[in-house]
This record gives sequence, C-alpha cells and structure tokens, in this order.
Amino acid sequence: MKVYGRHHHHHENPWDEAPPWAIELGHIVGLLLANTEKIMSTIEDFEATLTAIDGKVATVKTDVETLIAKLAAIPPGGLTPAQQAAIDGAVVHAQKIATDLGGIDTEVNPAP
Repeated sequence: MKVYGRHHHHHENPWDEAPPWAIELGHIVGLLLANTEKIMSTIEDFEATLTAIDGKVATVKTDVETLIAKLAAIPPGGLTPAQQAAIDGAVVHAQKIATDLGGIDTEVNPAP
C-alpha cells in the first residue's frame, strides 16, 4: 500500500535534483527580478522627461498663440510708432519661441 503525503527531504540546495531546463529557467527569472528595479527606474525617468516636455510644449503653444495675436494687432497700411512697437514685440516673442524650441530639442536630443 502506497501512502501519499508530504515528503520532507533536507538538501543543501533545492536545485540539486532539478532538471537542467529548470535550473536555467531559475537563472533567467533571477536575472529578470534583479533587473526589474532598473527597468522601472528607467521608465519613471522617461515618464518624467515626457511630462517636462509636455509642459514646455504647452508653453510654446501659448507663446505661438500670443505671437499670432500680436501680429493680428498690427494694422495694415503704414507703420506708426504703435505698429512698430507691435512688430518689435512680435519679433522679441518669436525669438523667445525659437529659444524655447531649441531648449526642448537639446533636452530630447542631448549632445553625445
């Protein structure tokens, strides 16, 4: 008669009797677990970078909308001092947008 139950074998290493494929699988799982923290850290860094870029893109969008409004405020047909001031303001604003876009490009594509 065969008795079923728990068998308690006390071995130094539980992998001693494991087939080679199970040992290899154990190593692979160990590597995956060891690298999980690094992978998650990389993902968190990537998400933080995307959030920063989203903020900068929103700022540039607002800047472009402001520039368009300034350009629309320039009346046609001759430059009065007010018109020249509007054009000068638009140029300064356009330069700021270009600088902001350059900053985003530098952040996304840092020099090697």
